Amino acid sequence: MIPRGAQGGQAVLVDPKGDDYSLYKGATMVTPNLKSCARWSAAEGREDLEARAQRLRAELRLEALLLTRGEDGMTVFRNRKIFHVKAESARCPTSRALATR
Repeated sequence: MIPRGAQGGQAVLVDPKGDDYSLYKGATMVTPNLKSCARWSAAEGREDLEARAQRLRAELRLEALLLTRGEDGMTVFRNRKIFHVKAESARCPTSRALATR
């Protein structure tokens, strides 16, 4: 499904399930949450977490990776840049839901 969407010029957004993220290679964006992502469970601090997320984004050839972090909000990793969004600053219902998952 991911190759079809990409070939048709559609953005392919994935809410990943399980630990095999290679299934999502080539998607536009993957939106894991911190609690369920085994790759980050062993991260040692913020810098390590960010490095792991950027590596995964590059490995999977994603345009972006949106990491939902519960009460800590969301972090977007895109083009080697990192954007943090606080949970309380998420204005639309969907953003609030993503930020508090």
